[in-house]
Amino acid sequence: MNSESSSSLGEKLAALLGLLRTAGNLLGAAVGGSASRALMLWRQELRRAVTALALALTAAIFTCAAAGFAAAALVEALGDTHRLLAYCLLAVIFVLLAVLSGMLIHRQTAPDHSSRQ
Repeated sequence: MNSESSSSLGEKLAALLGLLRTAGNLLGAAVGGSASRALMLWRQELRRAVTALALALTAAIFTCAAAGFAAAALVEALGDTHRLLAYCLLAVIFVLLAVLSGMLIHRQTAPDHSSRQ
């Protein structure tokens, strides 16, 4: 009887260990799959961010070129007689654009004070 009891206990223990091994394998596969999906999504978002940054830099370069051509056209249009007026007008325009950009940056980066009330 004792040998039957120990073999029955051994079989139950073997079955329990097999069940635990299977559960561990399933859990490992689920965690591994989630980690690989998260890594894939992170790489996609990084690729999007780098692409957006590259396109923004390209747009900034073309905007600077357009501003330069506009300034040259304004100076040429006003001619030799009003050259100083053209340069002063350009300086005022660029100062206004810089102030506007600063205000927009401040507004976008300032914390939301409405949540304190």
